[in-house]
Amino acid sequence: MAWRHVLAVTLLADPAVAWEMPDTLYFTGSGAEALIADGSVRVEGSQLACAGCHGADGRGDDEGATLIPPVTWEALTTPTGGRSAYDAETFARAVRAGVGPDGQKLSAAMPRYLMDDAAMAGLVESLTRLEANDRRAFGPRELRVRFGAIEPRLGGFADAAQAFNDAGGAYGRSIVLVGAGDALALDDIAETALLGVSEVSEALLFARIVDDGHRRIRWLTALSAPERDFRLRQRGLVHDESARVLLWTSPGVTPPSLTAIDAVYADLAVAAPGLGALIEGAVPIYLAAPDASLLEAALRDPAPLAYVEGYLAGLALGQALTDAGRAGGQEALRRALGKAGAQLPISVHRIGD
Repeated sequence: MAWRHVLAVTLLADPAVAWEMPDTLYFTGSGAEALIADGSVRVEGSQLACAGCHGADGRGDDEGATLIPPVTWEALTTPTGGRSAYDAETFARAVRAGVGPDGQKLSAAMPRYLMDDAAMAGLVESLTRLEANDRRAFGPRELRVRFGAIEPRLGGFADAAQAFNDAGGAYGRSIVLVGAGDALALDDIAETALLGVSEVSEALLFARIVDDGHRRIRWLTALSAPERDFRLRQRGLVHDESARVLLWTSPGVTPPSLTAIDAVYADLAVAAPGLGALIEGAVPIYLAAPDASLLEAALRDPAPLAYVEGYLAGLALGQALTDAGRAGGQEALRRALGKAGAQLPISVHRIGD
């Protein structure tokens, strides 16, 4: 497979970190006090910011046991089957006293807030901008991702994004790398996407070890010995320092001499920096990776670990763009990205297969 870096690079003005939330009352709770327990308890507004329940996009949530309504200004000022439209006055009463536009008492699950008129006006202004804020990294046909001056993950991310774009993107939208401007930061994307990858890889490696008939292994892990042994027993395995089968899942642990090893099972993101030496050692290597062709690309990159992390983040972002839907914005994408990272199409590959 030819690995290319041909994504469009666009320089835009006025850099902004779209993944970070605006410093307004809606997102931070600053400038207000919250009343809970029927008004008997006061807490700082920062502990109960509006976005914590209603979401960064203000769309609320109807999936859990408690219905959290949308609070974009457009939604609030549009009548529903259960209430009249809010205006600035009735909205202020709802926030301060918990009374709806028709005089009905609102759910006790929503705190009441103490704030002056200036803070209230600022909150209303924030609500009018929620949708625009949520869409600021999106163009009509692209999602913009910003890279820094030093970005070791850029090569892998660019290759995964290019493959996503070549396959048609999602809903006609491609991933475009930019050097500045309203865009999601590549580092933020990677950190969100990679949270669940290591657990998935570890589970697959354990399954392969058991399927290959091994029972005594040497596990290179940062876990304490009791936790390590407990997790191995759950899978019918035993840790043995003299075992010739090695499971390597911690980047902070150096593997022993390959002369004492019959087989290595490893997460590609962990083994990538020493992958060349492992291959030269002519030891059977089983790597958890999304694609066998990724191994070759990682070997060619001067920073193989960063390449792998970037590639996985790019894969997850492409999936998240698809899962978030055509109208999904930044908040929907963030939620989908966390799930996509844990559901990447990772499998175990033997080097040379």
